[in-house]
Amino acid sequence: MIAVVGYGNYLRKDDGIGLWLGSRLRLKFKQKVRVYLLHQLVPEIVEELKEADHIIFIDASSSNEEWSLRRLSLGEEEFQPPLNCDFHTFYPEELAYLLKRLYGKKPEIWILSVKGENFSFGAGLSLNARRLAKEAENLLEGLIRVKLKDA
Repeated sequence: MIAVVGYGNYLRKDDGIGLWLGSRLRLKFKQKVRVYLLHQLVPEIVEELKEADHIIFIDASSSNEEWSLRRLSLGEEEFQPPLNCDFHTFYPEELAYLLKRLYGKKPEIWILSVKGENFSFGAGLSLNARRLAKEAENLLEGLIRVKLKDA
């Protein structure tokens, strides 16, 4: 099973990139891909993700890179979350740790970050963020199609 987790805030302009892209992928892949749209990553989502063979996280970024897609590699050493876990700020790496620790699962995990330029209050993506999100969407579609063929 392939899971897509788009997260962010529609009411903070470009911070909604993950939700926008996730919604578009849900329409394109319908029942073939499970799409989760979240305001932020939360530990409870691991229950939904435990059956996934592949997980793609999508979020906005304030970096200088227009967009980046990277495969999460935890290496041989097990990821150790901080002792004072702050559940208001949760990361894909921490979800990967919980999947392994709670369910013995190690899905292939990809993280897509798309550059946003306007994170002020308001709805809708900036023109540049929408352009970059569409470019990244094409790449994700190809990745998902390859993973569906391999399944």
